[in-house]
Order: sequence, then structure tokens, then C-alpha cells
Amino acid sequence: MSTTTEVGAGLLSGIRAFFATMTEDFVTAEYAGGCLIANLGAELEGSELLRSSLSSAWAAWRDGVATALREAQEQGTVRADIDELPLTDRGVGGLNVAEYRARRAAE
Repeated sequence: MSTTTEVGAGLLSGIRAFFATMTEDFVTAEYAGGCLIANLGAELEGSELLRSSLSSAWAAWRDGVATALREAQEQGTVRADIDELPLTDRGVGGLNVAEYRARRAAE
């Protein structure tokens, strides 16, 4: 049976693996592509239906990461004094900014 600390460490490892995989995929693609949600939004920006759908997709993705962070906080492997939503936004936003800068540097 897993201890509380082992479960929390597994959640944190999963979050790290998620961001590492996203980064590796971007490097493998030679910095092409980037965030599918942002790219679609930029290409098809006149549609309220699309905007609403992309906003929902973004929220679901972000909320999944935030849920994992909150669970890791509850397990004691992530600081509990930081709200998980802003922390998630910084992590996901930082990844998107890094992708954008890498893509521009590769051009």
C-alpha cells in the first residue's frame, strides 16, 4: 500500500512528466506548431462558437493540471500556501511563452 507521501510524489512526478513531454515534443517538431488552442484561436478569430469552444478546452486542460497540483498540495509534496490556479497559469503560460520564443529564435 502506498503512503501519503508516495502518492503526492507520484502526482508531482506526473506534473513534471507532463511539462517535460510537452517540451520534448516541441523540440522534436523543431519548434514548429506550438499551442494548438492558441494557433486555432489566431487563425479563426471571428467565430464566437470557436472562441467559446477553445476557451472551454483551455479551461479543461488548465483545470486538470490545477487539480493535480491541488492533490499534490494536499499530500504535502507541493507548497500549500500558493493557490494552485495562478501557479498552473504561470506554468502553462510560461511553457507557451518559451515555445513562442524558441520558435522565433529558430526562424
